[in-house]
Amino acid sequence: MDEIVSKVTKIISEQLGKDESEINLESHFIDDLDAD
Repeated sequence: MDEIVSKVTKIISEQLGKDESEINLESHFIDDLDAD
């Protein structure tokens, strides 16, 4: 599962322009990552 989380985190980071350290399993797209 760690490999999947790592890949998804990388994709989210690239798409939203966020640092990977800001993204975790508890992150909310709108509240924490400013996604819309």
